Amino acid sequence: MPKKQKPVKRQRKDSFLTRNFLKRQLDILEAELEKNRILAGAARKSLTAEREATADLLDLSATVQLIEDNISELQRHMVRVIQIRKAQKLIWTLLEGQADDEEYGKCIGFQGIECGMLIPQRRLEAVPWTLRCIRCEEKAEAGGKT
Repeated sequence: MPKKQKPVKRQRKDSFLTRNFLKRQLDILEAELEKNRILAGAARKSLTAEREATADLLDLSATVQLIEDNISELQRHMVRVIQIRKAQKLIWTLLEGQADDEEYGKCIGFQGIECGMLIPQRRLEAVPWTLRCIRCEEKAEAGGKT
């Protein structure tokens, strides 16, 4: 019978945040980071090609729409890269046993209001780069209106 893994030493007791769990999360995050780098690169190339192809005035409005779409896509991927990097940093902080106010699996809140809720294991498994609990994420997506 294999030994039960101990959680990483931390201020709160999250039995699922073992070294193996955190290392798996790092692997998933690294794959997601690479995917977003590739997609951001493709959006940049497409943006450049569409700018260069704007010779015909009739195609101008369609080209402008494509450029706006590519800019939005590029921004989405860049935000995801930032989220992934932040999650990676928080995981490494945990693995190295360093104490920190922000830690992986703890909600960062929204618009300067600290939440501190623990993010459930299922959410972290589904979205390893998440930095917010569902309630704060919904507020962020709604622009703070909820």
